[in-house]
Amino acid sequence: ASSKLDDPMGVIGEFVEFVRGDKLNEAETGVVGHLIDQPVRGAV
Repeated sequence: ASSKLDDPMGVIGEFVEFVRGDKLNEAETGVVGHLIDQPVRGAV
């Protein structure tokens, strides 16, 4: 079992899915990924 911190996109996807009650479409997933990609890579 891996930590959720190992999969920030999965965590965010689950959270948004929980809030909205549906799956992200590809465009939304790309936007969210772009928004978190920079800070995540900067921290690593």
